[in-house]
Parts: sequence; structure tokens; C-alpha cells
Amino acid sequence: MSSPRPRCLLTDTDVIIVLHECGLWEALCAGYRVAVPASIVRGEAQFYYTADGRRRELHLIDAVAAGTIDEVAADAGDLVRLRDAFAVSVLERLHIGESEALALLLAGAAPGCPFVTGDQAAIEALAMLGLAERGLSLERALAGIGRRLPALPVRHQFGETYWSAHTRRGQERRITGDGLRRTGDGG
Repeated sequence: MSSPRPRCLLTDTDVIIVLHECGLWEALCAGYRVAVPASIVRGEAQFYYTADGRRRELHLIDAVAAGTIDEVAADAGDLVRLRDAFAVSVLERLHIGESEALALLLAGAAPGCPFVTGDQAAIEALAMLGLAERGLSLERALAGIGRRLPALPVRHQFGETYWSAHTRRGQERRITGDGLRRTGDGG
């Protein structure tokens, strides 16, 4: 039995960029309520390249103002809890937007709004936190609205197989404690 399609998604920078490159961003925003961490809206997601190599600016702040997407922000306490959960080696592999999204999920924010990313470190970290069910591959998110990414080898990181493999790896790391900060552990 498959789970029901979520009403909203919490997106990472890589997802925003690839969907703009493929012309699917508007379809995602029409099919879901899209939430984007403030660090991504205000700095991390700035541009993408078209198929013919032209640079296009992203204007996520304008999309927030227009009500097309929601900007969500973790507070300092949320970020400290995330920092305290992981060893430095894990934190160093996370981009700021991923860290903010993970901190929000760890705090219980954005209920029913799964995190969509193609970043290995972020997928594994989500599972290491015991929150694997709070994530979703881009392939599955798009399937929920009857769309899919073009079949290009570079897109494998957004597929369900990639998502599942790194979720399993993160769950294994959770069990072994690899990358998790232990009480009294400086990192």
C-alpha cells in the first residue's frame, strides 16, 4: 500500500535548480505547496543554466512575495539541536540550506511536508536522525503530479533507487552511531 501524496514539499537547492533547468518548477508549485528554507531563498539558490548554456537568475524572494512558495526559517535553537546531533564530519558535508531543512524537520516543523533533495549527505543525515519517513525522492514527488524528469544519466541522484540506497545507508549509520555525536563527544 502506498502512502498518500503529500500536500506540500520542503525543497533543497538542487531540486529547485534541476526543476528550473527542465522547465518543471511551475508544475511542482502548481501540484504542491512548496516550502523553501530561508537560507536558500535569500542566498543559496541564485541562478541556473538553460539547455543552451544561458545563465538565468532565480528570484525566489519574488515568488515568496507573490505567494507562489513559502519561506520557512529555523531558529537558532533548532540549528543548535541539529549541530548537537551530528559529528563534525557529517555537518561539514551539509550545505546551509540542507542544514536548515534538517533542523526544521528535527524540530517537528512543517508537519506533513517531506524534504526533497538529491544530495547524498542530506538523505543520509535525514535517516540518521530517525526521520527517513520525512523525506521523498524528486522522482516520487513528480510522479505524484503525473510528471517525471527527462531520462538523463545525470539525473540519477533524484531517482527513487538513489534515495532508497542512501536512506538505507543513513539508517545503518544511525544503528552503528557512525557520524552521530555522543554525549560528551566534542565532535
